[in-house]
Amino acid sequence: PGVGVAYQLARELAPTAASDTLDLVAIGTVADVATLIGDTRYLVQRGLDALRSTQRLGLQAICSAAGLQPSGITEEQIGFVIGPRLNALGRLADASLGVELLTTGSPTRAQILAAEVEGLNARRQWLSKQVLDSALGLVKREPSLIEDHSVVVLSGETWPSGIVGTVAGRLAERFGKPTVLISEAPDRLARGSGRSVQDVNLVAALTECAAQLRGFGGHAGAAGFSIEPAKISQFRRALSRAVAAQIVDSPEPSLQIDGNISLPELTLSMARDLGRLAPFGQGNPPPILAISDLHLVGDTSIGRAAEHRRLQVEDGQGRSQT
Repeated sequence: PGVGVAYQLARELAPTAASDTLDLVAIGTVADVATLIGDTRYLVQRGLDALRSTQRLGLQAICSAAGLQPSGITEEQIGFVIGPRLNALGRLADASLGVELLTTGSPTRAQILAAEVEGLNARRQWLSKQVLDSALGLVKREPSLIEDHSVVVLSGETWPSGIVGTVAGRLAERFGKPTVLISEAPDRLARGSGRSVQDVNLVAALTECAAQLRGFGGHAGAAGFSIEPAKISQFRRALSRAVAAQIVDSPEPSLQIDGNISLPELTLSMARDLGRLAPFGQGNPPPILAISDLHLVGDTSIGRAAEHRRLQVEDGQGRSQT
């Protein structure tokens, strides 16, 4: 990923200074949904260690505002808590504030900026829901947008261009197909952002459609582009053909089970051992374990707002676990 290239260059130019940026390398790599293998995974491992004891006042302020304990941060919290908050600055405000947040030496300024980030993130979540509901409404009115194409391409005139990428990711998971959302607006090029699924290289598919685009970039899992609004229908057909060519020989989606265990084996000790395989993500998914013949025997709502569930299950031999 770009942040990894920047780090390696910085390490050659100023080795001592570069070592102090590993916390940022971890954030940038995970937020970019990079493939976590080889050097990339190693840098995220080291970066997570640095992040858990970071001296950056801005990151400390973000963790405090979001209710995170820095010492327990994982790649999941980067992806779902820290990354979206930093991204909200560039999507809805001025990304240069993020630079100030990550470099400030003033505790007061760090807290002010972190509070602003919290507000922007809340707005991002609200806008994302609006775009998601609008996109689902389009699909409901025109099922052919999904049924007749190997990729989902949707466009809307009121969709903020800084939001469409994250919503595309949610829809790709929901539909099991690469999904592209395009933000249209009068008197300018439309801007699109897409997210892919396993075994489909999105940027390679966009390369096949370069004639319809004014510019594009990204990687296998995520990409962005600009396009003239009048060419969106033509682009949809071209991209669908390009994606179909990639998946023509692919098997039907399946759930890959990495191992079968018994209920008594499911312990905190096992969870800690599996955690040593982290960081998980693109290219290094968490292991999926299966327990057969389970029955739900208890279901209780817990938490301050009853937002969590405590489940009790029992196997065929009468052994239970909560």
